[in-house]
Amino acid sequence: MALARTDLDLYNFDNGAGFTAQGSGAFTTATLSPTPANGSLLLAAVYGGPLDAGGGDDVGVLTDSLGLSWTKIVKTEFNWVDTDYVLTQLWYAIVDEDASGGMTLTYTHTGRSFYQMGIWAAYYTGYDTGSPIGAKSPTDSTSTSSTPGLTLDATPAATSNVYAMIAMAGTETTTETAGSSFTEIDAAYTTNAFLRTQIQARTGSTSTAVSWSTANVAAAPYNVQAMVAAEIKEAAGGGVSIPVMHHHYATMKRARAPRQEAWIGWDRRRSGLIMPRPTLLLPKAA
Repeated sequence: MALARTDLDLYNFDNGAGFTAQGSGAFTTATLSPTPANGSLLLAAVYGGPLDAGGGDDVGVLTDSLGLSWTKIVKTEFNWVDTDYVLTQLWYAIVDEDASGGMTLTYTHTGRSFYQMGIWAAYYTGYDTGSPIGAKSPTDSTSTSSTPGLTLDATPAATSNVYAMIAMAGTETTTETAGSSFTEIDAAYTTNAFLRTQIQARTGSTSTAVSWSTANVAAAPYNVQAMVAAEIKEAAGGGVSIPVMHHHYATMKRARAPRQEAWIGWDRRRSGLIMPRPTLLLPKAA
């Protein structure tokens, strides 16, 4: 089975035009939509900030309503000054419980208090069940540049999907642009523009470089940027990927229209190349 990614809704806490913080308690998403497929790999990209004054790293934990086993792939924390702090994390779990009745994600952060936070999510089918995660970004990949980027810790396979997220503090409503060879999934900013985020992905490349082309960086000390990325590996003999894309967003502002992931030039459902269902012929009763 070919590697394919389905993007879920964006789930976030947006404090509107005011300064009501999400606080230090748990953040729980709405019911995930579309429902992750049974047996799929569920990827969650968590981001948060700016946060209330105070030191110390965030030590948040991701859980869900089905009781899946979650693994943190990589995290980045950037504390420029106490009140300008950005956190990004990538997590994954295998959906080994029936999710058809609905499921939610809960992120409990015990380190510091969030103003805004959110979770991008996607699920993969056709992944390498023995070793699904390959290359990843170094811990604490930060930047203050208008052209931020990072280097993966290993060479990804051309058949893999590299998923990357950036989040930054600031007061701009212009979000980031996908870097070389990447396709933007989407980008968003909160109502008061205190937090901006973008996700992008690519396949067909063995480059270790992950970049963003134009990050509209605010003046220091509000130019903190936190980046994470990871390779989702295809199962051996997976063949060509035909992803099914979904774009649904909650209370964050969409920065621009979503774009289809360009893994392949046609979609089986839309091309008319629908294979007929097989017919099983049974002998007539005597």
